[in-house]
Amino acid sequence: AHLLEGLDEEALRHALDPVPAGGTAAPRWYRIFRADGTGQEQEVGYMTIVAIDAAQGLANPDRAERQWTKEEREKGLLVRVQVRTLVDAEGKTVTDTEGRYWMRWDRGRELWTVRTTTRSARTAKTSTQLGIRTAPRSGSPRPVLEVAEVSAAEGGEPRRWPLPPAGYLSQAESLVLTRLVGHPAAATDYGFYCYDSRTGRLAQRIDRVVPGKDGFMMMTQSTLESPAVDQTVDLHGILRRRSSDDGSVIEATTGEALLALWQRKGLPTQ
Repeated sequence: AHLLEGLDEEALRHALDPVPAGGTAAPRWYRIFRADGTGQEQEVGYMTIVAIDAAQGLANPDRAERQWTKEEREKGLLVRVQVRTLVDAEGKTVTDTEGRYWMRWDRGRELWTVRTTTRSARTAKTSTQLGIRTAPRSGSPRPVLEVAEVSAAEGGEPRRWPLPPAGYLSQAESLVLTRLVGHPAAATDYGFYCYDSRTGRLAQRIDRVVPGKDGFMMMTQSTLESPAVDQTVDLHGILRRRSSDDGSVIEATTGEALLALWQRKGLPTQ
């Protein structure tokens, strides 16, 4: 609660990626791989992430700017994540996921969309997740989080959770939390309430931050029952490496290095 209470607009802007003069913020690239039984590294996929100052409307790819309402033109923190996952070793079937997570600068509202498409030959199957947290208003003083899953075949009934009075971490904040906690002087434990996409519920989350020489480590349990995911970050809180309980590793790279690696292994780069 102490950390979250200090996250005003100025503090949240520290999580933004740098914008070059006359340009736009470049996404950060990550390789995703897993070592097999012989120790050989097998490609699992790749990920890009970028945090920018943007209007809410950009969080919904189905809405053109000319259609935006007054609310959709409000500015805030937008974290965009794109992931390609190989369903088979040759990359004949892939899953592409794009998540756009937005939160108003005063932390009063949030909205996110996650679109997942599985592609195989000429077929494609898409599903979308929509999350909305509205600001408190007359008749509904306690914020409510709504999350709906929608497929091409049918719509989904949203699930709803009244939010706790303190300790709630938005999806956008959760993705850049290492950039917000600052370099710790000593090991520190944090506890939050946060929506967990793996279990589809509002859950208690635990983050333990441990200082290091060139940065720090954050061990995250997305629910009280989940194993910890270890993240190594630099002095600015930028993710360098993440090890997950399923054996996969996410490691910082560049777009050029990743392209060369996938071309060398004969994997799809389009």
